[in-house]
Amino acid sequence: MTNAKGDRCVHCLHPYIRCFLTFDILPLVEFVPSRSIGVEDAIDLLNTLTSTAQQTSDDNQGDREFNEVLNATLEQQQGSTTYIPLIAEERLLRQIDDGATYITKGLKYQFFRNILNEISVMLSPHYGKFFHSAEYELAVLRDGRCPLSRLQVDLNDTTRRGEHTRI
Repeated sequence: MTNAKGDRCVHCLHPYIRCFLTFDILPLVEFVPSRSIGVEDAIDLLNTLTSTAQQTSDDNQGDREFNEVLNATLEQQQGSTTYIPLIAEERLLRQIDDGATYITKGLKYQFFRNILNEISVMLSPHYGKFFHSAEYELAVLRDGRCPLSRLQVDLNDTTRRGEHTRI
């Protein structure tokens, strides 16, 4: 729902992140690393892999902690007139599942987390635009090209999955 504040949630003022094909709202929440952590360090923490045995319990713990921080942030924002992204401390960054985390770089780095794992989201590797994974793959299968760049894409090439090639 668009409101007087723009294309954002009427309750928490979080800007909607939309699928670039269908313009459906995607279940992505923006977060920023705390000021005590640099952007490069935050990226390293998100990319740090844990052992498989530990990862399963960490994913559940990371989801729980992320949701707790998200709820606390939403409570703080009630009645506010400005948007404040979720602030992630180092401990939280270590526990976030990197499979549900997206980093874009435009004028600055932006961090997003998919809060509904049932909805598969993908980030265009070249343009920083988000898509429903199924919608993107359907468009590529139908046309053989990226719907955004119109460059040829081979979804079956596992060595260069989803990369664009010029014709």
